[in-house]
Amino acid sequence: MEKAKAILNEALEKMDKAILRISEELGRIRAGRASVGLVDHIQIEVYEDKIPLKQIANITTPDGTTIQITPYDKSTLKQIEKGIAESQIGLTPVNDGNVIRISVPPLTEERRREVLRRKAEWY
Repeated sequence: MEKAKAILNEALEKMDKAILRISEELGRIRAGRASVGLVDHIQIEVYEDKIPLKQIANITTPDGTTIQITPYDKSTLKQIEKGIAESQIGLTPVNDGNVIRISVPPLTEERRREVLRRKAEWY
């Protein structure tokens, strides 16, 4: 009986982790609408370390097609811009000297197929 409970608990734990991972990945899908989940996880090289963007900047979506990133320390603007550009998310950051703006284009058929292909690889 104890062995069955241990197996069940282990299975439940693995399922919870899988659900969490899928939820995080789905939040990062670029669906033609701006979402902080597209960029908040990106690791930025600042202060001689790699730090998630959400820890060094305020990330907002002022409208449905724009992501705005306001760093807590303006001296990190260039590193943030570079980190986003190198992240391979397919979005181009624009640095105006105070904030970084990213325009999220509408989802194309090609991008839809790419997203579906990536998600199919999970299974």
